[in-house]
Amino acid sequence: MAKIAELTTGPPPQPLQIQLKTRWDEATAGEKNNCIERAEEACRAVCSVIAPNDGERLFNEMAQTLSTNPNGPTDDLIALMSAYRDAQTKNVKLQVLSIYAYRHTVKKLQEFHEPYERISLRQIKLARAHAKSRGPGSIVLKVINHRVRLDTSKVEHFVDFINRPYFYQDVAFGTRTLKLDDGRQVIMPNVVRTITRSTMIKQYLEYCKEESFQPISRSTMYKILEVREASQQKSLSGLNNTAAEGVSAFARLTGILDELNEVGADKEILETMKKRLNNGKNYLKTTYKHDCGPEESECADHCRKFSLSDPTAPELQAQCSHKSHSLFCTHCEDMKALLDEIEAFIKNRSSRLYGDEQRDDLLYDFHDSKTKILGWKCHIIRGVNQECAKQDVLLNFDQNSALIVIDWAMKFEQLRYRERQSDWFAKRGLSWHISSVITRDSQGKTRVLSCPKWTFQTS
Repeated sequence: MAKIAELTTGPPPQPLQIQLKTRWDEATAGEKNNCIERAEEACRAVCSVIAPNDGERLFNEMAQTLSTNPNGPTDDLIALMSAYRDAQTKNVKLQVLSIYAYRHTVKKLQEFHEPYERISLRQIKLARAHAKSRGPGSIVLKVINHRVRLDTSKVEHFVDFINRPYFYQDVAFGTRTLKLDDGRQVIMPNVVRTITRSTMIKQYLEYCKEESFQPISRSTMYKILEVREASQQKSLSGLNNTAAEGVSAFARLTGILDELNEVGADKEILETMKKRLNNGKNYLKTTYKHDCGPEESECADHCRKFSLSDPTAPELQAQCSHKSHSLFCTHCEDMKALLDEIEAFIKNRSSRLYGDEQRDDLLYDFHDSKTKILGWKCHIIRGVNQECAKQDVLLNFDQNSALIVIDWAMKFEQLRYRERQSDWFAKRGLSWHISSVITRDSQGKTRVLSCPKWTFQTS
């Protein structure tokens, strides 16, 4: 008591003359009153030491707390601890605990929480930090962090390559909805990927090798192409009949080589020709579109101005900026040489064939396949030129312009489930055409309106 009296600034407490040696129940009324008075004086002195500016207020708050529930938590604390126990998420628990985290000591809070739900020292520290930084009971904001372990520039380089129109075929009817991470939806027209993902990645790696660019890993490329919204082409029929006939022509030439093998032709030479045929087909399906991208080229097979000019009509000609086409494409030249070799091979093996009829059939199939292959090649360069013209039109679009695309949508399928043959049979002469009108509004957004039309073909 004397040591406490030295720390107080107010009137010092009276010295403690006696101590209660007996138990509280065995003491007399006078002894009890004397102890209560001395205890009150001591408590006030301690409160004035703890809170020198407002020791009396501290004493009153302590007395009120002890009078309400001297041995346990208050009613509002019980309600908060029950809410903490029933909370569904950790963030809600942290929000509730921050309300009363500073009311009691850590040991007392853990003791009060024992019947409801145990809390650790770390949980109390987190709740106190939350109450100090954001305020007691404030909402815990959930911050979503995305780990980006890829180089953004490399990803954009790959995406820019696969977005080129050489790998996709537009579909005249239908749209596809893209759902972004932020909840937005982007509507885009249907497209079909004309080559496989492995071929696209192989071309990209060759492109990076030419550009001396370090690409992302192959597995990451497959993941990007997997989430990209595009349908994989199963058959070219109906979508691009010229390309379908070209692919069939390569298959027919392979069959001609198999027939020549049956009449005693050199097997190794035929196998080499088959590999060259397969390489030529893959070149037309993939890389040739990219090689024809520039409008002018010193290679005659890749120069669009030279290839699409009419030699007999001057008004349908365009002059190239270079003087001559001095470069040659190894793939194009190998394809021309291969076709000449196959024709010569058939004619040289005519004596070993079963007859003139078989030779004429093989020559007819060869010339027909050759025409379709060259027609496919011409179709590709015309398609590249048409796509470039379309992109130029869209770039120079304004509000008073409209681009109309008329195309054959696809075959007309049955109207209802288990339709009768008699009802379905008449539809085979029904053509389904789509007219897509592309416009641009005042805000600069491009809009596409598809208008179906049905017309009957007459025999």
